[in-house]
Amino acid sequence: MVKDMKSSGYFVIGIIFLIILFIVVSFKFNVYKITFVVDNEIYKTTEVRKDTALKEVPVPTKEGYAFIGWYDQNGNVYENGTTITDDIIYYARWATIVTDENEN
Repeated sequence: MVKDMKSSGYFVIGIIFLIILFIVVSFKFNVYKITFVVDNEIYKTTEVRKDTALKEVPVPTKEGYAFIGWYDQNGNVYENGTTITDDIIYYARWATIVTDENEN
């Protein structure tokens, strides 16, 4: 009888371990990594759950330039509320600020 109780204890522990492992693996496979790159350097990375949108998108600054948005490698702009469906890298795009030096 003691042997049966010990075996069933290991069985229960094994089942609990498998359940925890399943939860951890399921969570990890349902998370996507978003990388934001500014001037060929990683500016920020974040993770988001599958089929959701980012809650907060970083806005970098650069002297002499206006930030115009985040673009993927194909030139598609990230718009607020865009659903993330895979790991992705976004690149900052800038516009040069032109000033009239003759103005005083």
